[in-house]
Amino acid sequence: MYGNFSSRHEEFACAFDPPQGSFLTPQEIEWLAAHPLINLAPDPDYPPIEFFDERGNYGGIAADYVKIIETTLGIDFNIVRISNWSDILVAARNRTVDMFGAASATPQRSVYMLFTSPFIEFPSVIIVRENVAESLTPKQLEGMKVAVVDGYADHDFLVNHYPELKLIPVPDVSTGLRQVSFGTVDAFVANLASAVYHIEKLGISNLHFGGNTGYSYRMALAVRSDWPELSGILEKALSRIGQRERDLIYRKWIRFETPSPFRKTSFRACVLTALAIVLVLLPAMVVWNRLLKSLVNSKTEALREEIAKRIRTEEQLRRARDELEKRVRERTTPLMREIEDR
Repeated sequence: MYGNFSSRHEEFACAFDPPQGSFLTPQEIEWLAAHPLINLAPDPDYPPIEFFDERGNYGGIAADYVKIIETTLGIDFNIVRISNWSDILVAARNRTVDMFGAASATPQRSVYMLFTSPFIEFPSVIIVRENVAESLTPKQLEGMKVAVVDGYADHDFLVNHYPELKLIPVPDVSTGLRQVSFGTVDAFVANLASAVYHIEKLGISNLHFGGNTGYSYRMALAVRSDWPELSGILEKALSRIGQRERDLIYRKWIRFETPSPFRKTSFRACVLTALAIVLVLLPAMVVWNRLLKSLVNSKTEALREEIAKRIRTEEQLRRARDELEKRVRERTTPLMREIEDR
């Protein structure tokens, strides 16, 4: 169920290098020295927030914040790989995992975890197939099959505020997107940034954003509730990350570039097929004129539909990107002020 809990106690004890300066108290430095092994379990498939790449390396927005904090504190966290977020929550409740790199505070999680100030924020959105024209609210999802990632913060939000909804828990974002794309479910609720990332990666073209849930992911570091000392230490380290560093991390990972439909492999294949048919039939054009005209018209209409579909998808992604960038700009400055005022 859980994996890669390698013991590195001796390595950590030797590697601990107390940070220079006075931002940590002697008691906090002593606490870090007494706790050389801190297990951090990232969500394994939650890009661009956090994930493991094909080489097994921890990456994403949260990973970059964690690396800066490690350097600031002079420590190394023990990165633990667990198969999915639901199992990570179980491990945290059992105290097998000590820390999350990125999580939103919920009433359920706050029973056993302490949360720092959030370092980035994303809205939770409703994703539906493109043939659903109306704008939806969570209340309007009653009677529909709604997928949501098991244990994610918007799952807790919907359970707490809309208990009448028929929720279908899924293991990850890509599964939820595929289910709504294939019509297995009617809608999927997810973090906007992660949804756009996966839609582009998977090449899904029949989905669009049908509305907002009213919930926002306020991503923070989280530690086990019986380690308040570590929570305070992380809060101090987080407050030392300046706006320039935060902007660089954001621009590194939030890049929703949608390729032109004319560069899509499927589009080029359609064009080449149509041209090949024309060339083969050219010598017999007079005889087969009517048949060819019908065939070309059919191919042309198919190409027009393909172009129109991909243009709609690009427009949806562009609007999603603009909305995301606007929300992050609106939230980043108040969050920084909140952290600096502490």
